[in-house]
Amino acid sequence: MNGLQPGTNWLWNLSLDRQISRNLQLRFSYEGRKTGDAKAVHVGRVQVGAVF
Repeated sequence: MNGLQPGTNWLWNLSLDRQISRNLQLRFSYEGRKTGDAKAVHVGRVQVGAVF
């Protein structure tokens, strides 16, 4: 957890919510960051929920 570094820093994210059926919901999220000279870090999550 070094935080933002000197140089160019990039942060990006994408989120998608989708109703699969009347009672099921799908959520997809993606986050990325590139700080200074370090390699990019990618994080993806998928969640399925029942709505009732």
